[in-house]
Amino acid sequence: MRTKLLFIFALVCGLAAAGGVYLYLNNLAETYRFQGNFAPVVVAKQTIPARTPIGRQSLEIKEIPADYVHPEAFTRIEDVEGRIARAEIYPGEQILASRFATPENSGNDLALVLQQGERAVSIAIDPVSGVSGMLQAGDKVDVAVTIDVSTSIVLQNIRVLAVNSGSAAENKSGPAANTCVLAVTPKQAEYLILATERGSIRLMLRSPADTAVTQTPAVRVEQLVNKGGS
Repeated sequence: MRTKLLFIFALVCGLAAAGGVYLYLNNLAETYRFQGNFAPVVVAKQTIPARTPIGRQSLEIKEIPADYVHPEAFTRIEDVEGRIARAEIYPGEQILASRFATPENSGNDLALVLQQGERAVSIAIDPVSGVSGMLQAGDKVDVAVTIDVSTSIVLQNIRVLAVNSGSAAENKSGPAANTCVLAVTPKQAEYLILATERGSIRLMLRSPADTAVTQTPAVRVEQLVNKGGS
């Protein structure tokens, strides 16, 4: 009987101690939150494979001590959803900006930097049509084509993916390139391919701050001659 009472007493003491520790830790966490020492961060809920879009179901928000939040971490799921993982991300891992594919970190893997609905199309250029070899990945260009006796701008604000066979990190100002890869929609790809097959194209470099689309009619030879003689 005495042994049984001692066992019950020990069990009650153990439960009381466990309850006390739980309440202490819970109160401590609430104190940290109240004092602003915890911060929300987006983490992987499950393994996210490389080269795949990140779905909402793979993410969750966790609150962790603010001192342990990585500077590149995100606090909102919508800022992460849909991006492409450059490498595998493991459960519980903070989602960092450097884990996403960008023109700067994708190497020669252009598929990782294509956005939804985009296609990569390679065209031939020379020092004249390619802006004297000064194009770099990440630049924006307009595409003008001359067919027979008229010239027109067929595409505007098109993103350059690569110049020659290099990537964004390799395509600094250098020797004249002979190929250029542009990011276009399927319909834009049709215009671009037809322009390169049936005419002569020029790429026109745009300012990064200029995204406006300009409506300009095609120019014909007779207009140029008439204007020159006026």
